[in-house]
Amino acid sequence: MIRIILVFIFVPQFLFSQKDTIFSLDEVWKINLNNQRSVNKSGMYTLLGWSFTNIVTGTIASTQTEGSAHYFHQMNAMWNTVNLGLSIGGLLQERKLKIESTQDLNTRQKKLEKIFLINGGLDLVYMGVGTGLLLSKNETDTKQGYGQSLLLQGGFLMLFDGTMYFLHRNNRIREYRNIDFKIGFQSVGVRIFLGNSA
Repeated sequence: MIRIILVFIFVPQFLFSQKDTIFSLDEVWKINLNNQRSVNKSGMYTLLGWSFTNIVTGTIASTQTEGSAHYFHQMNAMWNTVNLGLSIGGLLQERKLKIESTQDLNTRQKKLEKIFLINGGLDLVYMGVGTGLLLSKNETDTKQGYGQSLLLQGGFLMLFDGTMYFLHRNNRIREYRNIDFKIGFQSVGVRIFLGNSA
């Protein structure tokens, strides 16, 4: 009779010790500063692109449409002149910004979160006004067009401000502890014995 014995032997091969992922407080706040600026720049460029697109398309379309569509495009163009100014101002401010300490970074971090949180509340107001215009008893082309535009612009800004708030919130400075972990890798041995039993 053939006897087959499989033996799995788990033998420790080596221990890998990783001690490189230890950040000093100075390194941590600089990393967060770079992240903060990156988020802000990306956000401002997004707002700049949105506003520029709306101004161009809104201006052209408002001259080629009538009725509520005319007022819809007109409001899109007018509304985004403000967004355009805010985005350019934000980018210029980012270039002149000087952060020299962890305290400065934390102060600005809280300020940014507060700004986008408040803006999110204002966005709800814009959408509420737009809904009110659409549901108005004295329905006119102006109210319909402006109402639709406020819903669109308020909806976009709600998404924008909400995203910016959570991105900045996740970028808060946290306490970094020294990371010192060891990973043990083990090999698996397989032995096969073939033999005949008496």
